[in-house]
Amino acid sequence: MGYDFESHLVGLKYSIDNCFSVFAKIDIANSLPLELSRKYEAGRLTQQDLDSEFETRVAINSGLALLSILEKQEEHFNNYDDLSAIFYFKALLLNLNALFILYNDEENSGFYGFGFGYETDLSAEDFNRLASKDITKPTLLMSNQYFEDELVISKDSYQVEIDKDKAKQWLKDRRYFKPIIENKVIESGASSIVLSQHDPIKSIRKYIDKVVQELKKENEFNKLIGSQNGFFNVLNNNASLLTLSEILKLDLIVFCSKVNDAKEIIKEKENEKKIKAELLTNEKSISYLTVAQYITEQGGQSHPTLSETKYIKPMIINGHVIAVEKTKKVNIWFQQSYFNLDLWLGDIIEYKKVSPDAIPYGRNSNLKKIPELAYDDLYKVKIKQGNELIEFISFLMK
Repeated sequence: MGYDFESHLVGLKYSIDNCFSVFAKIDIANSLPLELSRKYEAGRLTQQDLDSEFETRVAINSGLALLSILEKQEEHFNNYDDLSAIFYFKALLLNLNALFILYNDEENSGFYGFGFGYETDLSAEDFNRLASKDITKPTLLMSNQYFEDELVISKDSYQVEIDKDKAKQWLKDRRYFKPIIENKVIESGASSIVLSQHDPIKSIRKYIDKVVQELKKENEFNKLIGSQNGFFNVLNNNASLLTLSEILKLDLIVFCSKVNDAKEIIKEKENEKKIKAELLTNEKSISYLTVAQYITEQGGQSHPTLSETKYIKPMIINGHVIAVEKTKKVNIWFQQSYFNLDLWLGDIIEYKKVSPDAIPYGRNSNLKKIPELAYDDLYKVKIKQGNELIEFISFLMK
C-alpha cells in the first residue's frame, strides 16, 4: 500500500507543534525539501530539480537534523501515526540526498552534515531504499557485496566513487523506483547562468565548461586560462572577458553583467564574514558548536566518513584531519606534523605517539576511532575565547 503524502504531512506538523513550540507558526508544507519530496513521490522529480545549488542541500540537511531529534523522542509518542510520519519523511529526505549525488556530476554534490546520518557517499542501503515499495522498511534488493563488486570504481579514506550510469540503470530496472525525468535545460546564452550564493564563480565556470565542450573549444579556452594563470584572473581582466565571449559566442554585455553580479555576491559574503569575525572576536566564552561552525565557514567540513560522537567531532580543514572536543572550554586535537608549535602562544599540550595496546591510552579515548589521530604525535589546543579561535584557525589555513 502506497503512502499518502499529505496525511503524513499532517502527522509531521502535529509532532513539530507538540515538541517544538517555537516552530509552531512556521509553515513547513511549502519548504523546498518538502516540495521536492512531494514531486518525488508523485513521480514528477526532474534532472533540473537535482541541479539545485548548495542552499538546497543545506535545507535538506536541516530537515534531517530536525527529524533525527524528533526520532530520539520516540518514547514520548503515543500515536504511532505521528511516529511513522517522522520515519517516512526521514526516508524521503535520505532518498533526495542520494538522488542529488547520483544525478549530479559535481564533486561532493551532497552536503557534509552535522552527525545526523546525512552522507555524501552512496551505499547499498540507499539503493535498497530508493527501489523499495515501502521506503521506511526497505527490501534487501542489493547486497553490500554486489555494491562493492559491481558499482564501486574506486574507494579511498574520504570518498567512494561509483559507476553512476550502471547504478542508474540498476534503479530503472526496479519495479518501484520512481524514475527521474531527465529533461534538458535549453540554454539561451550567458543569461541562463544561475549564480549560486555559496560559490558564484563556480557557477560561471560550470556553465562555461559546458559551452566549451559543446563547441569543442577546449584548446582555445585552455590557452586563455593559461595566459592569465587561472579562470578567476580571466574574469578580472577586461581583454580576457572579451576574448572569452568571442571564443564561446556569448553576448559580452550579458556575460559581463553575470560576472559583476558574481563579484557583488562575493563582496557581500566577505562583508558578512568580517562582521561575524568582529562579533566573534569579542566573545569571551564559546561552545564547540561555534567552533565547528566557524571552521566550516572558513572552508573546513565535517569528516565525510567518520561520525561525531557524544564527546568529539572529527573534521577536515586544509586537507588535514582534526577533532573538536565537546568540552566546556573547547579542545582541538591535531597531528604535530601539521602545525608548528612555535607559532602558537596559546594553551597547548603535547601528546607523544602511543602504541595501539598502550595502557593507559593517555588521551581522549574517542580519538581511537580517528586513524590519523589515534596513535600519532598530537597537540591539543584549548580555545577559550573568540579571538583565540580566529587566530588559531588562520594558522591552520596557512
